[in-house]
Amino acid sequence: NGETIPYALIVLRDGETVVGAAQTDSDGVFDLADVAPGTYTALISADGFLNLEQQVAINASQTTPFSPSLDPAGTVVGTLRDAGGSPIKGLVISAEGQTQAVGGFAVSNEDGSYVIRNLPWGEYDVRVGARAGIGLAYSTVTLAGGSSEQTVDFDLATAGYISGVVLGNTGQ
Repeated sequence: NGETIPYALIVLRDGETVVGAAQTDSDGVFDLADVAPGTYTALISADGFLNLEQQVAINASQTTPFSPSLDPAGTVVGTLRDAGGSPIKGLVISAEGQTQAVGGFAVSNEDGSYVIRNLPWGEYDVRVGARAGIGLAYSTVTLAGGSSEQTVDFDLATAGYISGVVLGNTGQ
């Protein structure tokens, strides 16, 4: 929407070498001085937006205008609880894109909460990995314009067990 982004980070690279870095101020403005003329890769990142990698050509003895636009990113948050309402910590939660190959993951905290950040807008299958005594679960969520954060809470049932012995047939 063209609004400035405060406190974004801009890193200028020549191959793998960092030649300069700056952070935007509260008005989204930055200056990066004393850069030799040439073509560089600018890496731009800011909370709530997707990272951007863009080429920029710096000319000698003049200011090069550079105003990259970042696409907004989505976030999936939630809490994992067992059947009794107690938080479940240490489970892996993944957000797997249905319409794009990008996704993310998190591990639930002491209070059962998790946050998966910097997801492009789209549809995701949010999955909770199983472990001994806890069943597998998933839900689908859509991150789209105007709703950058979606909450997906899971109340996980205690998993059952099966055990036995596999026997060979004697053929009689």
